[in-house]
Amino acid sequence: MSKCAPKPFDCVQRMRQTRDKLNAEIGDKSYEDLVRWLRSYQYSDPFLRRLAERAPRQADTVPDASRRR
Repeated sequence: MSKCAPKPFDCVQRMRQTRDKLNAEIGDKSYEDLVRWLRSYQYSDPFLRRLAERAPRQADTVPDASRRR
């Protein structure tokens, strides 16, 4: 079997690094703190920005009993 060239980008490693970084940043926050953190985040992608703008309106229509952590 021939040797493979080293990967210029390792997707799995990047996903794990990003997950660990995010978990360290938000791992100990309460639900209310997470909501505040997400709503204050400034998205650079136009699609994500539109979703973030619509989310507060949708959250107001969801009954409290169906909200889950």
